[in-house]
Amino acid sequence: MFNRTLLLAFVSLCVSSSALAQGPFLNVTNNCPISVPLYAAGELKTTLTTVSANPSKSFTLFNDTTLMGGYFYTDANQGNKDGNGAVRVSFKENDHYYLVKDPSWINVGVSVTPNGRAPEPSGFCSPARCEFNACPDTAAFPQYAPSTSAPPSGNAPPQLPYHRCPGLGNAKGYTITFCPSGTLPNLQTGPNTITLAGNSNKCLDVRGGVVANGTPVQITTCTGAASQKWVIRRGKGQIKLSGTNFCLDATDPNPANGTGLKIWQCYDDLIAQRWFYDGVTKEIWLNNDNDEVGGGGCVDLADGNTTNGRQVQMWSCGGGNPNQKWNI
Repeated sequence: MFNRTLLLAFVSLCVSSSALAQGPFLNVTNNCPISVPLYAAGELKTTLTTVSANPSKSFTLFNDTTLMGGYFYTDANQGNKDGNGAVRVSFKENDHYYLVKDPSWINVGVSVTPNGRAPEPSGFCSPARCEFNACPDTAAFPQYAPSTSAPPSGNAPPQLPYHRCPGLGNAKGYTITFCPSGTLPNLQTGPNTITLAGNSNKCLDVRGGVVANGTPVQITTCTGAASQKWVIRRGKGQIKLSGTNFCLDATDPNPANGTGLKIWQCYDDLIAQRWFYDGVTKEIWLNNDNDEVGGGGCVDLADGNTTNGRQVQMWSCGGGNPNQKWNI
């Protein structure tokens, strides 16, 4: 049987003391039943396999100060490579560490544990942990940490969800574990439907199932048809009809109110196909203005009329407008 603990200990000893002096030693390990791409500071670093598939590639090591202050995360299970929809880990000066979550989705559970230090009765050196159905706001900041700098150091632990392990030192560092419980209870295994938040039986649909440039996108009763299956993630990106190279398209980077939505061949960086799905507000807005919320308008069902066959449109985002709220 493979003993990952012993292998990690051996590899850790092989990291030179001069390298460790560059920054905290981090062991990032995958305990999930699926492989997980690992992002650090916004860049894809590697893909961590499952232990059963390739134990020697189920973990990786870091000690680079340029990664400190950035986030470690995976986009597996409907997370986004930009960090939206993902549980993220970050480290700050003076031995602080914390987690950040997307309030609308826990894609993969994550824990951070100081190496070689047991949790102290005072509260120092406690593990940070966030998993599906077990991630209150004391476990992870909702969306973003409130400050770019860590709280002041003191004789008492910082207020949760900040954690601190004073005197841990770079050589010991931390272990980040994806799926600390070993399970992924909310695993998504296929494309999504996009349903009206106020009526889960009404789906976005490619009219007639015709996969061609210009085919209208409409609202209709959900049937599970291929014309209702979309590849969409929280955060920014294209919204692609599953199994095709056709994307939801707004025609123009600045579409007028009432512009009908359609599918069109996907093109990288085409602004009319650059969307942002906010899992909290449930809006799908055109990301045409340097990530300004709602910059290009929202996907809208005119007058909230759910009659089958009505083409959905672009309309100025209206905050709580129920005609612009969608579930995936």
